[in-house]
Amino acid sequence: MLDKVYIPIQHCDPLRSILAFLASLVHIPMMQAPAFRNGKNDEARDAMIATFDALPRRAHGRKEIEKLLDKHRREWHLLAQTTSSDLIEYLQTLHLSVIDLTGEGHSQERVRYSWRDPTVFDVAQSLGKSAYISHQSAAFLHGIADNPGQPVFVNIEQSPKDKPDGELSQVGIDRAFKSKQRQSAFSYTFRTWRIIVLSGKNTGRLGVVPMKISAGGIIDVTDLERTLVDLAVRPVYGGGVGCVLEAYRRAQPRVSVHKIVTTLRRLDHMYPYHQAIGFYMERAGFDAKDCDRLRRLGMTFKFYLCHGMGTKAYDPHWRLYHPKGT
Repeated sequence: MLDKVYIPIQHCDPLRSILAFLASLVHIPMMQAPAFRNGKNDEARDAMIATFDALPRRAHGRKEIEKLLDKHRREWHLLAQTTSSDLIEYLQTLHLSVIDLTGEGHSQERVRYSWRDPTVFDVAQSLGKSAYISHQSAAFLHGIADNPGQPVFVNIEQSPKDKPDGELSQVGIDRAFKSKQRQSAFSYTFRTWRIIVLSGKNTGRLGVVPMKISAGGIIDVTDLERTLVDLAVRPVYGGGVGCVLEAYRRAQPRVSVHKIVTTLRRLDHMYPYHQAIGFYMERAGFDAKDCDRLRRLGMTFKFYLCHGMGTKAYDPHWRLYHPKGT
């Protein structure tokens, strides 16, 4: 709750009257505990800390705080008139901090509430109810990339849309991959990190799994197989084709090729990305029989490993153009 501090008016003293008037214009916030039932301050404080420490995430939106207040009001011994603003003020005397997220090129500021010391992945995932970590950031969490890199990628899927009309053609593929791949410019800054928000096609969060990370907390991230597919589809979000190839090399001993194929089919991309995936697998040392599983999906068109290539080579086994030297 907030208090207002006034200087009492003494009509017999003009100076006091002036000071009192000026003071009445100034609202001085004073941090204090919300009203607890039966004075159970210590018990309420301990219950709040225990609740927030047990949550899998360390960064929250205001609606999440409001839901926690509704759910735990009795357990936290809070009176009925205690609001979420009162609670947030009090929690800031414990381990809660306010994060103001801003980004270049847009005015969509976000306020998040962090508990103790959140990771950049906690903050990124808090940007959307169904958000999840993807691409190079997911590769890092799976141990197939050396570092999370800059930026951190978080995917917030679009609403379901109808599949585009028209049939795929070689002319259409050539035209689409001639220029550089489009990239999301929508981002937020957290400490030294840049968080890029992706708006991927609706997949129903296919292949998204909870992962306990070493820094603490649980993060939603694409599984290993979905990550490899995503990197092949958008190598620009994976550090480029060289980094993607290295990710395939590191993943090879523990990845399920059957699951890669199943994931790819369910994602139902317009373009024949299985040719790119098969190329990466072959170059990364996968068993020839596993590579053949991708080849059997069809080789109708000549395809491209990435967009906007300069000097390129052609692999006839995969009917695939790739950067020379890959």
